Amino acid sequence: MIVRKKMKIVSLVFLLVMVFCFPLGGTDQAEATAPDGFVIHADKVVGTLDLGGIIIGVPGGLIGELPIAFLQAKIYGLTLTKLVRTGHGTMVLTIKSNDIVHVNFMNARVTGLDIGGLCFDGIPIIEQCLKDVTLSAVNLTTNNIQIPNMSVETSFDPEEVSQVQSLAESLSQQDLEKEVENLILAIHELENGKEGNEIETFKEVQKDIPKLQEQADQIAILINEAEQQRQQAENQADHLEKEINQGKELIGKPDELKEAVQTLGKQQKDLTIHMERFTVTLQKADEFLQEAKESLEAKEKVVKRVSEILKKWKLAESSGIGKEVADTKRKLHAIGEKVWKSYEIIDKLKIQKQTLNDRIDQMNGSIETLIQNIDKQREQNEEKVLPEKPDNGNESTSTSIESSEGTTETMDLTD
Repeated sequence: MIVRKKMKIVSLVFLLVMVFCFPLGGTDQAEATAPDGFVIHADKVVGTLDLGGIIIGVPGGLIGELPIAFLQAKIYGLTLTKLVRTGHGTMVLTIKSNDIVHVNFMNARVTGLDIGGLCFDGIPIIEQCLKDVTLSAVNLTTNNIQIPNMSVETSFDPEEVSQVQSLAESLSQQDLEKEVENLILAIHELENGKEGNEIETFKEVQKDIPKLQEQADQIAILINEAEQQRQQAENQADHLEKEINQGKELIGKPDELKEAVQTLGKQQKDLTIHMERFTVTLQKADEFLQEAKESLEAKEKVVKRVSEILKKWKLAESSGIGKEVADTKRKLHAIGEKVWKSYEIIDKLKIQKQTLNDRIDQMNGSIETLIQNIDKQREQNEEKVLPEKPDNGNESTSTSIESSEGTTETMDLTD
């Protein structure tokens, strides 16, 4: 069956209803209502889909209908189902063709859409291949259609009527805009491998947002801990400095100074422990910060590239994925502000750490000076208490001893 001029498919359906269901001239003919929509199913559709005819994100939304256009298409396994209200009750009209249906410049106002997925027939990039396509439409026009081996079935079976009504209702409840958006994305991902991969990467970015947020929160916790440890080290340094000044006043009192220096040594050790803890925590926070910063920058680049791709694909910000991209941008911006704030705080803590280290070096020098002073005083005191040493020169000590014979002998007692 070939229609050479543009005609509405619904008119064809209505004509078929009249021919197959009611005798010519019968009074029931006038009672049949005009068609108000139909359901089309195709096992596969291969053709050139005009994506420019798909309106996404227009003011007011889709308002329940979506224009879809095929410049040319081959339809496999076509089934067109229509409910017609007649004087005899509601009738199911079904048109089928198991052969390939050829259409040119087919336009539809779709109210419901369900696509099983993409297939790989047809000419790559030029043609799209959709499988398991079911749609409800209120208007379908074409410049040329060929339906070989067409069969027409009618039924008043209430169960069949109920099945068609349920299918139509199910299609009407589909998120039409989301379904079409998924179609656009799937087609572009298939035709543009690299750009399609960017969409997949973006989805991974969405999944990683909670992890990145957790990293930012962990950095904030470490910074807070580092600030507390810095304050503890600062307080310990203040106390040590005070004790050092008191120790300087004990110069000249070696015993008291020695006791004070021993106390300083313990405080010096405590300060070292505080500084080590502060240093480790600060270093850990800095490492986490660098990781978060690199991850954040990489994710921001992905989102930027995806935004550019969506513009290229004519998917507005008000589309589903457009909203997801905008939401992801906001989340990354919020995390970014927290990360950059942490960066500033850590940079400040590094400066404070260096200042504190310089101060500790000065105090260590002061303690070393006190220790040297103690050693010097000890040496001086030892020199004062040492006894005079005997003169071991040429002089010798001798005494006279009278012998038993009455003679006198002299004995040298020198060692």
